[in-house]
Amino acid sequence: MSDISEKKIEEEAGRIYAQINMLNSIAESLKEQSEAIQKQLIDLQLSLETLNEISKIEKNCRVILPLGSSIMVDAIIIDNENAYINVGSNVIIKRPNQYVKEILEKRMEILQKQQIEIQQKLNETISGIQYLQNQLSTLLQQLKERKG
Repeated sequence: MSDISEKKIEEEAGRIYAQINMLNSIAESLKEQSEAIQKQLIDLQLSLETLNEISKIEKNCRVILPLGSSIMVDAIIIDNENAYINVGSNVIIKRPNQYVKEILEKRMEILQKQQIEIQQKLNETISGIQYLQNQLSTLLQQLKERKG
């Protein structure tokens, strides 16, 4: 009869181990999503800061503009009141800086909310992993005691 109990414990331990692996994969995916969002937030913040600085610069002034990834270019500011926005399908429109700033801020707000949601899911997943690891540890201890 103890053989059946040991077998059930081993099966349960295997099932829990598989769940832990699945949750680890989910946690890794959530971490990657979080990192991607963080990069987007940094890019948006850089765009917003650059746009704010350009608004303060006089027209026909020579500047060094950041492109991202530590790359910069020389440029002459011809229009410091408007910016261009890619609205998709290779369509680019010209809009006042204030309008563009609002778009950037809205995008950042959306991404920050997504970041919070992902962090909450990650915390829940990590809690689930810890719970299952405790269960697995208990089962393995029971198995050790039965075999010992």
